[in-house]
Amino acid sequence: MAWLTVRGNVASATAASNRELFAAQRGGDVGAEVGAAIELAGLHMLGGRFRAAEEHLRSGLEAMERPPSRRCGHLATLLATEAVLHALRGWRPPAEAAFNAALVEARGDLATEQRVRAMRASVTADWDADRAFEDSRRAVIDSALCEEWRAVALIGLGAAHLEAGNLGAAASVCERLAAADLPAVTHGRSLLLASGVAARRGEAAATDLARHAAAALGATGAFYWAAEADMALSRLDSRRREFHRRRAIRGAGRELTDPAWGRVLRGPGEIVLRFLGRCEARVDGHVVRTETRAEMELLAMLSLCPSGLSPLQIGDRLWPDDEARRVAHRVDNVVSGLRRRLAPTSRLQRTRFGLSLDLLPGECDVRDALHLAQADLRESSLDAMARRRLVHDLGLPLLGGVDIPWIGLEQARLADLARTVDRGSHSSGPSQEPELSAAV
Repeated sequence: MAWLTVRGNVASATAASNRELFAAQRGGDVGAEVGAAIELAGLHMLGGRFRAAEEHLRSGLEAMERPPSRRCGHLATLLATEAVLHALRGWRPPAEAAFNAALVEARGDLATEQRVRAMRASVTADWDADRAFEDSRRAVIDSALCEEWRAVALIGLGAAHLEAGNLGAAASVCERLAAADLPAVTHGRSLLLASGVAARRGEAAATDLARHAAAALGATGAFYWAAEADMALSRLDSRRREFHRRRAIRGAGRELTDPAWGRVLRGPGEIVLRFLGRCEARVDGHVVRTETRAEMELLAMLSLCPSGLSPLQIGDRLWPDDEARRVAHRVDNVVSGLRRRLAPTSRLQRTRFGLSLDLLPGECDVRDALHLAQADLRESSLDAMARRRLVHDLGLPLLGGVDIPWIGLEQARLADLARTVDRGSHSSGPSQEPELSAAV
């Protein structure tokens, strides 16, 4: 598990591990092959290349199945690395299961067990601060760990304190990390933690700390955590918000659609949007109070159009009678205002074609209803009761029934979709899915 405490550049470490893997495969050394595959998986995660990480974990597991040894002493390490992959993707149940399995496999090997606990604490503190606190506390005080791994555990400890609101304790952990001689990636992550603590305490140093974290992590090739630092900067540095967000997106490269990248680019915070029968938006449980009607309309508009809309399309709906130059300026103002309202989340995303709203299942009632309807028309996936509920929901007044032309058109399309779903329930097989202009 040296990948998490790598001192040099990630690209150089990856090249070295590739050479080790090739040599092990040529020499038939299964244990060395599995170890190199695990290192490559971890290094690819640092660089944000999660598909490659997944492939190396799979190849390591396949190698472990071959004689002369089924486990080669690496199973706990492989399971823990797989658990980190799941955790970064936000897949909590499989991450929990893999971490627990790794701890069972490491039983009797104290050093490996505490490394697994340090890893779990450092990536899951936002899920369970109490357990992260216990994991990291045990790893920090245990003499079985070297200083580099104790630093990983300290990051978990600081994150647990930050999540629990113990800002003084979190700051003390950051001071301890700042005084240590840390590997490059761990140093960058410690700066990112310190930035989060400073931001929660309202300290101006938060921006500089996040900037140093982004620079340190980017320089060593840990692009995934560099992107996390850039997203922190996008919330702290309002004048360069879009610059930092775009730099974070560039770090993803071709992996932009991977759930791990989606998780970091969405930022912290939970969002709930309700537009069927009412008009309500909440972030972290707090009602979003928009300053203008156009801000809430834009939120609903983008919820109905998962693929996004161009500024021209947005302007045509919000201000159909205004001239194009004035409309473009007004759209920019509305987008800027809505970004502030939705903070700390970063769900509004500019694409090559316009603007989109990044939402997860369960976060927006009207988008969930559209997806359910499309799935049912393709595969008849709903039972009779669920289909009746869906038809009822699609018929509810959009945004509480406000009298606005574009909303009236969308309401009519939702009503047509409800009738199509209802007719499909009386047919013997799956219906052909119609073209849904509300969903494209």
